[in-house]
Amino acid sequence: MIGSKRVWREIAFDIVFEPASVRLAALFLAMIQGKNIPIHIYARFTFGDLPDPAVRSLLSELREQTHRWETFSYWGRLGPLSS
Repeated sequence: MIGSKRVWREIAFDIVFEPASVRLAALFLAMIQGKNIPIHIYARFTFGDLPDPAVRSLLSELREQTHRWETFSYWGRLGPLSS
């Protein structure tokens, strides 16, 4: 199952309740690098204006893959990360 790239097409993280999920989402993204698999992103952000460094890094990596996004759903406030 780990070798199946189709399993890793959903990337979800919740910085509010599960901060460690950001690292897991980055791992999922790394598992499908170089593959042309559409991805679905589900995220929950804080409502503050201070971006988490791990989230900033993950969103930077996801930004490079926008052509693969089928879904980008989020809850919370993007603040300085909105660009």
